[in-house]
Amino acid sequence: MNQRYYHYYEAKEATINLRSIASCERNAKILQRLRDGDENLSSITLSSKYSGYQPNPFVIKTENEDEFGWLGYFIGKSRCLQKLSIHCMPKGEQQTYALVVGIARNQSIRTLDVDAREGLSDDEFSSFIAGVSIKLSQLEVLHLRCGDFGFGPSSYAALGTALRLRSGTVKLKD
Repeated sequence: MNQRYYHYYEAKEATINLRSIASCERNAKILQRLRDGDENLSSITLSSKYSGYQPNPFVIKTENEDEFGWLGYFIGKSRCLQKLSIHCMPKGEQQTYALVVGIARNQSIRTLDVDAREGLSDDEFSSFIAGVSIKLSQLEVLHLRCGDFGFGPSSYAALGTALRLRSGTVKLKD
């Protein structure tokens, strides 16, 4: 499977039918709101299941690379998104790459909330942090919730590197 790059999404942005690539109507609406620059969309939660308490849940229930590529692209372009909550990541390497590349482009996210209790693996977390941490220079709060899971050495190494590379301070919340 070929990795798609930014120019691919940029060229097709105006004509893409979001309902045809989204795994559910709720995800299609979030993609549309991101594409349209909806100023009221200030947070998104990536989750493995829908829960009424999550703000703007984007449910990861497929391995559709298109869906994650577009989500990453639109997150990267968003100027309104202030908080990104990650409770799970796509299971495929290509899907995770597509999402992380987009998130790394974002300049508005101030709070990153990572919750490993839904099954975010040590490898997924460390790859994600390594991929986005250098780029998220505007990050103010990093909220980690591990529950009984606990991150392994690769996660702590990636997190340590990310925090050392920052010029400002980040509040770590447990």
